[in-house]
Amino acid sequence: MPKHLTITRRSLARRFGVEPEVIDRLEQLHLLEPIRRPGRERLYDQQGLEQVRVWRLLVSELEVNAAGAEIILRLRRRLVDAQRRVRRFLDQARAEGLLEEILPLLESLDDDFPEPR
Repeated sequence: MPKHLTITRRSLARRFGVEPEVIDRLEQLHLLEPIRRPGRERLYDQQGLEQVRVWRLLVSELEVNAAGAEIILRLRRRLVDAQRRVRRFLDQARAEGLLEEILPLLESLDDDFPEPR
């Protein structure tokens, strides 16, 4: 049994005021990963709650259409994955004593990619 919060499909939909079909659609698009357990209803964890919360925010409050919300959720997932990989890389560089050599290279990227105004 997971040690973290889990919630059923119906409860998840009710909590965020969306139809259960929205949950199914997000799952079909691989934007929502259920925790599958034999003979039981699909459960969703904290990450699932966050995905549906963001979906609801995009569609209901920011008036993004469904296709746009799907794209945003995919880009958001890719960004989080990239951040995770960068953290692992920096941790490994730190462990190997290479961080001092790498930091100036990373800082030079700021010149190539200035902050948007």
